[in-house]
Amino acid sequence: MTDALTLTIAGTPQAWARARYIPGRKRPVQAHRNARRWREHVVACARELPRPAWLSGAVRVDILAVFPSKQDRWGAEHTNKPDKDNVEKAILDGLELAGVLPKGDQRVSRGETHKVWGDAGRAVIEIRPATTELHRAAMPEAVSDWLSLAVAAGDARAGTGRKG
Repeated sequence: MTDALTLTIAGTPQAWARARYIPGRKRPVQAHRNARRWREHVVACARELPRPAWLSGAVRVDILAVFPSKQDRWGAEHTNKPDKDNVEKAILDGLELAGVLPKGDQRVSRGETHKVWGDAGRAVIEIRPATTELHRAAMPEAVSDWLSLAVAAGDARAGTGRKG
């Protein structure tokens, strides 16, 4: 079994906002300076990780983003901003810039991200090889049925020369 890489980054996770264009502006809206600092911190911490050979393939990245709060909320789900997908983006882009994901974060095929309240801000990141076997027993029946139909439709179209 292959070991996972685990990285804990101290500090409150920040969101990396998507670039967006506003009519009448010549340049897109840029990420906030706190987000840039956070991504630079992710890069600095991730540079220390080893680079096993399996990092060149498909990987799974699980993220636990902990936001500081009063003790009465510790462990509760964090449902405020920043958005989960933007926290993921900042971390995955930082891992890419650090060389942990040398061919880009598009190779991340699986993973979960959880946002919770805690005693201090931090992000715990676990990176491991993505398995090619689908665990149908763990899938809801509707998803498993949909996946079977999608695979069958793909097989039926394989010889037709059609796309889509």
